[in-house]
Amino acid sequence: MLAEKQGASLADFAEGVQRSYADEAERKISEQAEDEGRWQRYLETGASVPFETVRARLRGFAAEAARKADPQ
Repeated sequence: MLAEKQGASLADFAEGVQRSYADEAERKISEQAEDEGRWQRYLETGASVPFETVRARLRGFAAEAARKADPQ
């Protein structure tokens, strides 16, 4: 029924679902490897970024994105 609602054949719909699942699984594996690398660097160096620094940077990114979205 889902395939029909999307105007796709069952085979194409199933292939799309499988591809999406595989892409998501691959992304998770990649993120886990990145996280593990960061954790190992922290264990080796003990260096970290203070929460206030991270929050200020994220707010800066959000403000920049808002300016780009509304260029008045």
